[in-house]
Formats: sequence, C-alpha cells, structure tokens
Amino acid sequence: MKALKIILLSCITFLLFQCGSRNFNKKSPFKVQSATYYNSATDLQENTNSNLYIRYSSKNNINFDSLYFRKNTTKLQTKTIKGIKYMVGEFQKKIFLSNFTLDVNPINELKNKFPTRETFPFELEDNEAIISYQLKGKTKYFKVKNIKKRAASSL
Repeated sequence: MKALKIILLSCITFLLFQCGSRNFNKKSPFKVQSATYYNSATDLQENTNSNLYIRYSSKNNINFDSLYFRKNTTKLQTKTIKGIKYMVGEFQKKIFLSNFTLDVNPINELKNKFPTRETFPFELEDNEAIISYQLKGKTKYFKVKNIKKRAASSL
C-alpha cells in the first residue's frame, strides 16, 4: 500500500512539472487574423470531420507542426487560398468500435479490447486551440482564442 502511494505521488508530481514546462508565447512570429472551424457530417453522422482554418500573416518562414483542438491533435498544413495564408487542421472522428465482436455467447465478447484514448496535454475551452511550431530548433506553443464556428460552405 505504501508503494502504491509513492507511485501515485510521483506520477502527480511528474504531471504537474510537465504542465508547467509548456509555456505559451505571448508574442509569436506570425499574426493570427481569424480562426474558424466547421463540421461536416456524412453517412448519418457516423463519419464527422472538423476542419479548422486559421488565417495568418507572417514575414518569416515558420515550420508549423501540430494543432490541438477539442481534445484532438492533428498535423498542421499550410495553404494559400486566393492569396491568403491559412493554417489548416483536419480532424476525423475516430470510430472506436472497429474489430468489435458481438456474439450470442457473451464469453466471446470478452476478447474485445477496451477503447483507449490518449491523454490530452492541454486544458482548453471549446473555442481555443494550441498551435505547435518550430523556431530556432525549439518547439514553441501559441494559444488561439475566440475560434468561430462557420457553415461548411464558407471560410
């Protein structure tokens, strides 16, 4: 029992130090002009995709890495649409029930694995996202606030 307490205390301490090591930059080498997202649903809501468009301007060439939004993570892409620069994150709903066995005999269902979800490294509101980027060999983070929801047909 004492060993369990020590392990639990060390895990909590590790998590606290890890959260403190991720500092958000107040200034970034790019300027976010607007941020919008939309959901597109197909096949009666089974396959839901979310796309987040962040309009930005920058004089520097920045290596964007990842986007964290609503407890999901994806690689960031940069696109130029009609002369305007965008960071684009495309999120796909993951269906956890693939290779899931339903059987008349419930014993056969014991072979099913429990769905697992990766831990999310940030606590964000529904209208916030984190951009991860590389600058001078270091990973930096920038928080985007006030993300607006748009209809699927418009940016």
